[in-house]
Amino acid sequence: MAKAIERRRGEDTEEDEVSLEGSSKKESGDDLPNEGTFEYLLEFVLKQKPELTAVFLITFRDFALPPQLLHHLKKIYEKHKTNSTMIERLFNFLTEWIDEYFLLDIKKKMLVNELLEFVDVAFAKRANHFKLLIVNKNKEAGIKNGSIAPPPSKAAAPVARPKLEAKNRKRSGTRDDTIFKRSREELIAEQLTLFDYEILEKVQLTEFLGKAWQKKDKDLLAPNLTMLAKHFNDVSNWVSTEILSTESNKARLSSIVRFIKVAKVLFKMNNFNGVMQVLSGLNNFSVLRLKNLWEALPVKAYETFQKLEGYMSHEMNYKRYRTGIKKALDKKEKVLPYIALLLRDVTFMYDGNSDYVEGNLINFRKMLLLGNCLIEFLGYQRIGWNNCFQRDEQLIEDIISHRFLSDNTLGRMSNSIEPSRTLGVIEEDSRSEFSESEPNRVEKAQIVDLSTNPQDWKEAHVISWLQANGLGAYSSIFKDISGMQLFSLSQNDLLSMGIDKLGHRKQIQKHINALKERVLLASYGLETLAQSTSSARSPSEWNTQDVMKWVSDLVR
Repeated sequence: MAKAIERRRGEDTEEDEVSLEGSSKKESGDDLPNEGTFEYLLEFVLKQKPELTAVFLITFRDFALPPQLLHHLKKIYEKHKTNSTMIERLFNFLTEWIDEYFLLDIKKKMLVNELLEFVDVAFAKRANHFKLLIVNKNKEAGIKNGSIAPPPSKAAAPVARPKLEAKNRKRSGTRDDTIFKRSREELIAEQLTLFDYEILEKVQLTEFLGKAWQKKDKDLLAPNLTMLAKHFNDVSNWVSTEILSTESNKARLSSIVRFIKVAKVLFKMNNFNGVMQVLSGLNNFSVLRLKNLWEALPVKAYETFQKLEGYMSHEMNYKRYRTGIKKALDKKEKVLPYIALLLRDVTFMYDGNSDYVEGNLINFRKMLLLGNCLIEFLGYQRIGWNNCFQRDEQLIEDIISHRFLSDNTLGRMSNSIEPSRTLGVIEEDSRSEFSESEPNRVEKAQIVDLSTNPQDWKEAHVISWLQANGLGAYSSIFKDISGMQLFSLSQNDLLSMGIDKLGHRKQIQKHINALKERVLLASYGLETLAQSTSSARSPSEWNTQDVMKWVSDLVR
């Protein structure tokens, strides 16, 4: 490719070089430009492998509107209309654009007419190919009698939840007799997967562009990604509520075991988003603090829970999960990915790479990163889970019609099941390290809510957070540290503060990183998962397995 680009200009050949005008090519070892003008990059892509065409067609909207793309295609045609190779590539590019993105980009009558005029000139003998393609796309969209009026956009119609009768929405305070409890774990996992996929299938590529799901008007710009996030939170809340709303410890224990089994089935099905939904509900602090229940958990169930948590761990940038999902895709297996991680990856691509570089040239490397990521997402959409299982309307209705309880309500229910003086409270023993004369001394039994945004935490929140993670011995050192200051602490800062033990510094840094992950997830709308990422049982509630894990972390 480099040789083709560097050939002398002003001479058309069958291979035809791309002019370097409008680019600032840097050597990067793969013969691809780092940046360039829109027209230069478009011309460059026309000469490359088909996958680069797919990347360009996914990401160009960050830099140009569809009419501008057509305008540049016309200019490139005029420049190379005597070159049969470039004309053929232009033909293939237009075919892919219409076939994949007609409803998104070309459905307006004015642009359709302009496109038809262009293909009549550029591909006179094959213009009918495009006319037939457009007709078929119109039929797919339900457009009749030559009308080009756009059909309702998928993005404007996210999956709607069934409207339920009022009596179904107003359930009693207990959940001991539900369709859920009478259904097989495999059936539950199948229905959760179908519901996930029905929403994922409707997501439009434009919902990713510009991080639309994080915007103020995200319900309009990214309705389906927003619905995915809401559904994630709802399922997680359902898991926690099912466990805490039952009347006996035996029933609660049975619910925990069942949900672990459901998560295991979801894992075997490669529905990793579903796995994280269930784990998030199990990791809700109000569930996780129930010492008697977790200690009564059968060994096999607890080991399964630990293995699932380990597989989906955020450590090393979700290395185990990423490796596993790649193996599944290599085997051509169906996969439903962990959506929050995909959104995090897209966020990092936007935040870590500018749109334009050096002289207002488009950052082509960013286009490639984002495009390849979204091509992977398109692959997930086309898997077709809805053909794998039969929808069970009664079970779906039972799941989505449960009472959505707030974290405060779940916390009160949890505390009524197993009263604890340490839930969200700074204890007198932990507080004894403070001098009575210190003005910033934390008051006895001051209740703090650790489910709030850690960046907004006051000093009392930070101290309570330390205690919840078994590091209360350092409370006096952190007595003047707020949430924002906590996020900025480095290993050297911790050392200078007097935390001499390397293992303890690593432990604190690990928990700080978990808080940062929580804030990031919350920015995606995944509040339920975000709250569970930093939840932990109080040391007074630890069992033997918790102590061994804590020791292992310290010496790691």
